[in-house]
Amino acid sequence: MKRELSTTFMTDLLTGSLKMFLLYPQGYTLDIEIREKFVNIYYRGGNILRITEIGIHSYEFEFDSNYLPTKSVGFIAPVQ
Repeated sequence: MKRELSTTFMTDLLTGSLKMFLLYPQGYTLDIEIREKFVNIYYRGGNILRITEIGIHSYEFEFDSNYLPTKSVGFIAPVQ
């Protein structure tokens, strides 16, 4: 199975608005994995964040609230 992201998504991850998600995990117990049309960020094997492209330069973020200090509902915020 070929896993790939759109050119726009890759550009935003490498040099654009999502660049911080590649830089921040360095030195922490975080792992970024490319999946079919989305990216997962794992903390010690658990998926804490999924970033899915929903349009050109627009993304959906899904957080696992189990990793927050207090229980709260995750939110979805597009990046412009």
